[in-house]
Amino acid sequence: MDISTREKLRYVCQDDSISITGRTRIAKKLCCDYDLVLPEDWSWAWDIKEKAEGSRDILGTLPKRISRWAWNNYRCKISKEHASVIGNIGSTYRGKKSGFGFSFTDKIDWEAGDFGDDGSCFWSCHSSAKDIITDHGGGAIKFYETTNGSTDWLRGIARAWFLPHGTCGDFMVFNGYGYTTLEISQAVSACLGYNHESICLSNFGDPDGRLWINNGAAYLIGPSIKRKEYEKNKDNLRHVDLELKDIRYRCQNCAHSSVSDDTFTPISPGTTDPGTEYYCKTCMDKYYTKCKECKTVFYKKDTAGPLCDVCRPRTKGLVAPSVCGRSFLAAREPINAELNHGGVLQYRCD
Repeated sequence: MDISTREKLRYVCQDDSISITGRTRIAKKLCCDYDLVLPEDWSWAWDIKEKAEGSRDILGTLPKRISRWAWNNYRCKISKEHASVIGNIGSTYRGKKSGFGFSFTDKIDWEAGDFGDDGSCFWSCHSSAKDIITDHGGGAIKFYETTNGSTDWLRGIARAWFLPHGTCGDFMVFNGYGYTTLEISQAVSACLGYNHESICLSNFGDPDGRLWINNGAAYLIGPSIKRKEYEKNKDNLRHVDLELKDIRYRCQNCAHSSVSDDTFTPISPGTTDPGTEYYCKTCMDKYYTKCKECKTVFYKKDTAGPLCDVCRPRTKGLVAPSVCGRSFLAAREPINAELNHGGVLQYRCD
């Protein structure tokens, strides 16, 4: 995907459509007051005076179109008061009056909530999924609040994840927070001059695995997306299965991770087997040791000294150091004792 992860992009609607902030406020109003959800392909133009060829758009201003849509589809009548509120929101957030900024990044290094993502599982039970995304060429699209007509970047307000797709420069967008995934996809595609397409996304056939994909919903954006073809087949969404593995080694204790295993030790506590649990050098030195006799790995706090709980009772309290530096069990192995030239008793192994 030929998109700089350092450049910050600014987008101001040049037509008469409603900004993302305005869309979000109107959508919340409809949901709270009437339990209605506008369709994903809803046109957010302020005023539609004529239909495009093949379009199913309703004519009129935004509040009138919403009222007609609610009645035609659900026999729900929007009151004049509510229609007026919707009109005021739309008028305030028409494209020429507000804008936003966003950037692509391959570093997911902010705190939960900094970009409207408080409560996201990617900072709790699915935190390792962030590494899966970045290790496979993906990252985040971060949205910022900006002042109208200014290049100042204020607080973070939304984000979504992205992953490259294919060889044509296309990319997938999913798990929108702050703004919906659709709103983020619409904004990004409009800014970059691409089309977007709704897809069903999973990883190894499961959208709810370690790489959690909200409702399996995503959007494909890029130069290869043909809008006319998508409109014809929009009822049969394309399915994309990522098959992305977690290629990192992770410390079972502190969660430190790396794509290299040079600083990790695979162990299976309580056995001499190499095991499949990896521990970084810091945690290994701090919490675990090997029994000098049987080489079993054990937790330091579980016993005292260099012997495990199995070997320690067999020594009957006696561990004899040999001249060669090897420790052995005096009660189990043959030993020879003799006085050295200094008159000190010296043990030797056979």
